[in-house]
Amino acid sequence: MDALPVDAELEPGDLVAPGATPGSPLRIREHLTDLPHGTCYRARQDGVAVLLTVVDPVFVADLGVLAGLRRDLDAAAGFPHRGLLPLHGYGRPDRKLLILEHDPGGTTIRSFVEHRIARGRPLDGEAAFTLVSHLCHALAALHPDVIHGYVNADTTFVSESGRVFLSCLLYTSPSPRDLSTS
Repeated sequence: MDALPVDAELEPGDLVAPGATPGSPLRIREHLTDLPHGTCYRARQDGVAVLLTVVDPVFVADLGVLAGLRRDLDAAAGFPHRGLLPLHGYGRPDRKLLILEHDPGGTTIRSFVEHRIARGRPLDGEAAFTLVSHLCHALAALHPDVIHGYVNADTTFVSESGRVFLSCLLYTSPSPRDLSTS
């Protein structure tokens, strides 16, 4: 899947970030990371900062995969936890699956660590423990209902204030309830 250029606009369909005008386009501000299932961008909708994931159409061409993603995204919307990025919604305008999340500012953990190393300040044990413990708290909140199937340094964000957030990208594993019925 080709990356979208900066300032590209996407039609949002029914997706609306809190505080944005319905129908206003999603404007790409920055390419953040490529993921196996799509591409994550920092974007704006009517001046509101958001994280936007454009899921590869090949990935969601399988209706079973698409149904599983919808189930997991619906479940993610119901988890208000300080370590989880709020999910503003998802939709399929122009047959693309778009996932819209809160933008906490800052960067991915991968970029955070790379910047520290470049400045000669690699993570010490205490900083690494803090990052991992915040991530574990978010995962523990999800685990009773959803198993996060894709946790890595590109789906976890560190805000400018140092808070750690897990993105909903993507819960590709079955929930424990699904496992217990199979």
